Amino acid sequence: MVPQAQIKRERLKKMLVKGMVMVHLDARHPGVSVPPQYAADPHLRLNLSYRFAPYDLDLGEELVQATLTFGGAPWRCQVPYGAIFLLTSRSLDESLLWLEDVPAEELPGIVDSGRSPLRPVAMLSRQEPEPELSRAVGGESRRGHLRLVK
Repeated sequence: MVPQAQIKRERLKKMLVKGMVMVHLDARHPGVSVPPQYAADPHLRLNLSYRFAPYDLDLGEELVQATLTFGGAPWRCQVPYGAIFLLTSRSLDESLLWLEDVPAEELPGIVDSGRSPLRPVAMLSRQEPEPELSRAVGGESRRGHLRLVK
């Protein structure tokens, strides 16, 4: 089986090729490094892009690292893949949601498509078969492990 971190990394890579990606994460997760005022946020949103300066976005094996700007001040962020529960790409008009990683208090707002501005096109679950990494996002065919959310 392919580790969950590797799946998230591959999906994020494919989405970033198409443009900016909003990464939704639980900032309270161990290993997350964000400015102190955001460290207790159960649903922090970070925008990532290969076009941001400085160009230091690093999609490592275990975590994502990038220098991002918060209120004009740079901060070297570190986000383990386990903290990420949703990836949103406006350029692809798609979102990928990992239900098991959504903080309990955020789950109703994320899943309720009637109130949420985010309408995931796919929800991934660890109970379902692992996808082939070569068949990820970006116009390629999708495997049956994804469920459409309308």
